[in-house]
Amino acid sequence: MGRDTDRVLTRLAETQHGVFAIGQAEEAGISRDTIKHRVTTGRLTRCGPSVYRFAGTPVTWRGRVAAAVLSVKGLAAASHLTAAHLWGVADRPERIEIVTARSSLIREGVIVHQSTDLQPGHTTKVDGILTTSTARTVADIGVPHGIGAAARFMDEGRRLGILDLQEAAELHHAIARKGRNGAGPARQLIAERLKWNEITESQLEDRFLRIVQRARLPRPVSQYWLKDNEVCVARLDFAYPQQRVAIELDGAAFHSDPASFRRDRERQNRIVLTGWKVLRFTWWDLLAGGAFVIDSVAEALTPN
Repeated sequence: MGRDTDRVLTRLAETQHGVFAIGQAEEAGISRDTIKHRVTTGRLTRCGPSVYRFAGTPVTWRGRVAAAVLSVKGLAAASHLTAAHLWGVADRPERIEIVTARSSLIREGVIVHQSTDLQPGHTTKVDGILTTSTARTVADIGVPHGIGAAARFMDEGRRLGILDLQEAAELHHAIARKGRNGAGPARQLIAERLKWNEITESQLEDRFLRIVQRARLPRPVSQYWLKDNEVCVARLDFAYPQQRVAIELDGAAFHSDPASFRRDRERQNRIVLTGWKVLRFTWWDLLAGGAFVIDSVAEALTPN
């Protein structure tokens, strides 16, 4: 039995740079008492909360990263500059960084980032260590390491063929809508590299129609003149007259001047006062947030 136990634990440790979590041992049928006994007899060494390695096993940087990730209860992954290094895109950082969906004790030499929007789909195994995906790393690395770190990761990731910028844009759009700080710089970098700043208003309109068509939503009327008592209120980019839903597309890439901003709001107020719903989609929504656009239109068209 002892040899079988050691064999199971060895296999676990070999895939994770010499470390394993007690929860993993329990899943393999090994009790906590057995682990504690091996610690007492000196065969195992504790190297983090509920994380162990065989005594005498060399302590490596990757082993420390794996231990930091495994020591967190719930979802956690190597992140930020640590993830960038594991992906082969950056030098090894001085301190290990991990991200977790729940609060965790800060350990010496480890920076723990808490993120309520972290999901299992944002992570993957890299060299046996659960790590943020390249798309998620793009969203994370700019804060707190700056736009330069984000740009370097994007460019080197694309050169190595490990980063899909469209995928990064879609993930970034999803988490940025939840109020994430620091979303702007990474968004601008993605847009510049995909040449989205060069897309015309007509191309955006075509994009919106393709999104609607793929989702099998009703086709809207384009360039619809909205009238109130025979008085023209506005010409809408798209409209669903029967449901009284107006669709407005904002093509300005990043900023609009104060006068244009004010006119747009006054115009929107006039539309709303006629009893219509108004959905506004930015160029970023159309190019990175197709699911958000579909959900918004479908909800607006649903009878109350």
